[in-house]
Amino acid sequence: MKVNKDLTATASANLILDELYTNTGSSSFNLEHDFFYGGAELEIWTMANQAGILLTEDTDYTLSDIDDTLTNQASRNVYKAVTIDNVTYQSDDIYFSYQACADFVDADDRYMVTREDGQYWDLNSSGGFDLVVSDDITFKDQYLASAIPLSESGTTGLEGF
Repeated sequence: MKVNKDLTATASANLILDELYTNTGSSSFNLEHDFFYGGAELEIWTMANQAGILLTEDTDYTLSDIDDTLTNQASRNVYKAVTIDNVTYQSDDIYFSYQACADFVDADDRYMVTREDGQYWDLNSSGGFDLVVSDDITFKDQYLASAIPLSESGTTGLEGF
């Protein structure tokens, strides 16, 4: 499920509760939603339903990869990654409750790029598509990209990325 951009950090549709991660290790990772708020809008618990131990920012975990554009628009930090620093929690289940700021593709734009068979393509963290294998692509939102033929065989490329 994708969320629409919310610069107020108050949209109920963007409130994510008990997003489970297991065995995160010590490397940074991305949450289910591409952009999220830190501070009071992010809680990490050792048990579901905001129970157990509440992890502490800059002690148990750090936030990173600030998105400058969304941070400027929202007038508060918007992040893309988190690292569990405290080894105690790196191999356990942890539960994230947070306010998502946005996804690369808005919920309203889920079918912005579709195939004739009804499947849709999602954007990856670098802003490109995860996989495009068909020449049956229809672009509904031309500001994002446009399909261009790469050869007479019908292979399709993306222009604008």
